[in-house]
Amino acid sequence: MFAKTNYGYILKHRIRWNMFKPTEYSGYEWERTLGPDANNLDHLLVAYEQTKDFLKNEGRFTKKEQEQLLFTSIVHDWAEPAVGDIMRYVKTKQDDERELKLLKNVLHEVLGQDVDPSTIQKTCDILRNKDSKLGRAFNTIETIGYFETAFRAWGQSKKVNGDMKMRLKWLTSNVLLVDISKLIERARQYKSADILLNKYNNVIQDAFTTMPDSAFKFHRHNKIEHYQKLFEKQKKLWLRYNK
Repeated sequence: MFAKTNYGYILKHRIRWNMFKPTEYSGYEWERTLGPDANNLDHLLVAYEQTKDFLKNEGRFTKKEQEQLLFTSIVHDWAEPAVGDIMRYVKTKQDDERELKLLKNVLHEVLGQDVDPSTIQKTCDILRNKDSKLGRAFNTIETIGYFETAFRAWGQSKKVNGDMKMRLKWLTSNVLLVDISKLIERARQYKSADILLNKYNNVIQDAFTTMPDSAFKFHRHNKIEHYQKLFEKQKKLWLRYNK
């Protein structure tokens, strides 16, 4: 249904992780490199499958809570055709609130009477409050998704050269320096996060211990040292965890 709307058409022709993509690469080439999660529309289906996998590993959610999380996974980016895919590294609270307001409008417009208004409101609440039971769960699912893409990027960086190689490493470094502490903390609560850390232990170790300084050159000049220090801080956290 959504894919056939103008909103769906726009998402189908937009890519994710765009700031890391070399300008000379097409969206199609970028999707081939990072997989279907690099396409804004296909990302929703990837998120749905990731949510299903998450729920299989976690026994703490009622049937209604599971349905709400699955619904949220499919619709959480429906407002992006109007607001754009703002990278979370630069996204503000004002951006979040504007997107949630537009999301509610788009959901009512596309789904009409097919979905109970309370379901729509609960999705907005999940996306707004990341400390609630379902909000924390969905935020963890999204974080797992970021790592899946980062791990693929790291693997692909070993198959290419030049600017593309460094940009894929840059993508990986950004996910690690922003989210590894969260993933370690969530692994104590969610089996899915623990499974991911164990599955990709060698990849994380490799990325942290062999990340070149040149991967940070894409940051603004006055921020390069800041991000290098933050990466080293997260690296120490990982090495302590992975003893």
